[in-house]
Amino acid sequence: MVEETHNLFADLSERAPYIKREGIASLTQILAENDAKLASFKAESIVEDRFVRELESSGLIKNLYR
Repeated sequence: MVEETHNLFADLSERAPYIKREGIASLTQILAENDAKLASFKAESIVEDRFVRELESSGLIKNLYR
């Protein structure tokens, strides 16, 4: 059952877990409706994907999905 569930959902997720800046921007817009200070918030100020890039460039992530 676990294997079937894994196979069902494996193709629905990204291999490398990058944070979507568009998602952060969308969430910020929603939250800014209640807190005007968030209207000028930039996703780049908190998104740090250096570690994911390193894992991807090293080939580790690709090897996980062989």
